[in-house]
Amino acid sequence: MKKTTFILALPLLLAACSSNNADADFQKQLKQAAELGTVEGKINKVFALNDEDYSWLGNRTEIYECKATVKAGIDMDKFNSEKVNTDGDKITIELPEPEIFSYNITPDEIREIFSDIGTLRSNFSEKEREDVFQAAEVEIKGDEDIRNSILKEAKESAKTFFEVLLRQNGYNTININFEN
Repeated sequence: MKKTTFILALPLLLAACSSNNADADFQKQLKQAAELGTVEGKINKVFALNDEDYSWLGNRTEIYECKATVKAGIDMDKFNSEKVNTDGDKITIELPEPEIFSYNITPDEIREIFSDIGTLRSNFSEKEREDVFQAAEVEIKGDEDIRNSILKEAKESAKTFFEVLLRQNGYNTININFEN
């Protein structure tokens, strides 16, 4: 899985940490940052259309590869500034659990990789293909292994991001926790 860090709220966060009253501004503007996206992953899934009805007339099989883009991170609207404790150069911050922001599967990310349609058989209809594409999307969204992997990466990326940001702003002891 490809992992990319993307930051939607970086300008607000940097402005918050560079102000004169860093603690108060930092906490207030973190809450206003909206979505802090930390992971964008590409998921590849292979699925097949296979019709064995009337198989005595010949095969009717198509195999497709589907690529989905999944974005995850921290919803900073859920951030509670009361869960930030500072003491000199020490800070403890509790962040909301990462969540999946979006799954995106575009038609140009679905491609046929194999087709075997017997001479006496008709091609699959657009409706049959669309039904399979929708089932593949539901399968990707419902795959707990994919979900857990993306959320784990989002948590690690958010933690790294905040550790770097807070170190650059004078904190030497940093504890970052996530709500359960």
